[in-house]
This record gives sequence, structure tokens and C-alpha cells, in this order.
Amino acid sequence: MRTQAVRPLTFFDAHNHVHLGPNPASAAMKNLHGLALMSTHPRDFRIVSQTISELRHQYHQKEEDGSNNNNTFVPCFGVHPWFLHEIDKTNPSPSSSSSSVSWLDDLHKSLALHPDAAVGEIGLDGVRYSPDTGELASSMEDQKTAFEAQMRIAHDHD
Repeated sequence: MRTQAVRPLTFFDAHNHVHLGPNPASAAMKNLHGLALMSTHPRDFRIVSQTISELRHQYHQKEEDGSNNNNTFVPCFGVHPWFLHEIDKTNPSPSSSSSSVSWLDDLHKSLALHPDAAVGEIGLDGVRYSPDTGELASSMEDQKTAFEAQMRIAHDHD
């Protein structure tokens, strides 16, 4: 009976916030085939961009020596509804006609810098409440407005 060598298990992490946790170069990522790295707030856009660039550089170097080829690292830029109330205080709302730079402008710029990027992490959330008021941290109306704006940007980016 012939034995066959077993290939190491590789994985693609489809929802990663690695910039909020462990070092992406750690041993835990040795079998990583790729990942989608999510932002949740405009303050994350730069770190997501940098981390993706570092991962691509790190894995590209390994590809040259014949290992870890075909890795995919996808930057994802967007505002999670849990953090929408934070940006409303300092930036125009998605429906604002203000000429000042908004987080949506930052989203457009990030996507332009990374043509292969996705829009994420976005959505609607009815479980994050303000401890002070007992109300949703971001109203459902504001969440819907932001979600629709980000979906339009994603459509235009495609």
C-alpha cells in the first residue's frame, strides 16, 4: 500500500480584524492562504491599508522562494453601524451637502488606492445601545442612510 503525503491545511479568513489583535506575522498565520481585513471606522482605513501592504510584501517574498503562492489579501473599507455615532460628531452625515471632507470621501479615496478592495464591514445593527440613553447608539434611520451610501459607493467601485 502506497502512502500519500498529506498537504498542510490552509485557510482563508473571510472576516478578520487582525489590526485590532495579534501580529499578522505570527505563527498562527503560517497556513494562511489569505484574508479579508475589515475596517469598522474611518480611523481604521490607514491601518488596514498598511497591514494589507505588509502582508502582501511578506507573502510575495515567500512566493519567490516557491512557498505560499496564490495568497489573497483583500482590504475592506467601511463603517460598521456600531461606530457610526462616533463619526457623526466630527464629520458630515452621509446625506450632508457640506463641502468639507467627510468619511465618505475618505472611503472613496481608500477604494481608489486599492482597486481590489471591498466595502466592509457595513450593515444594520439593532443590538448596540447607548448606556446613557438606552437608545440605539446610532438610530436605525442614520444606519440605513449610511448603509445605502456605502452600498452606492460599492456599486460605483465595482
